[in-house]
Amino acid sequence: MDDSRSYVTPAYPRQALNDAKAWKSGGKAVFARPFSQNDSPNAVPHCKNCVGSGQVWITFCADGPYQNNPSQFKASTWFDGDMINGKGWYKIEKTVPYVCPLCNGSGTAK
Repeated sequence: MDDSRSYVTPAYPRQALNDAKAWKSGGKAVFARPFSQNDSPNAVPHCKNCVGSGQVWITFCADGPYQNNPSQFKASTWFDGDMINGKGWYKIEKTVPYVCPLCNGSGTAK
């Protein structure tokens, strides 16, 4: 089995960074959504930033962290914690797609 996968946090367009900065200024968490990449030499050529989807995603959280999953009816995500956001569960307010800044939404390799 060829398990040539790696995970990458994509580059984001300026609008995504501005949206994330504004959200964080309200004291709420924002998470980049990394992609799993197939680094096999047999993989279909695609944009390495968005893995061919033409989009990059950011998750904007309503609140958290919680020790236990806060809701069975609303989307949530686990985060292991860092210097900015604590370890625990976060309620997701929205996950927003942005046009990939490297391929301009085509999903193809440049």
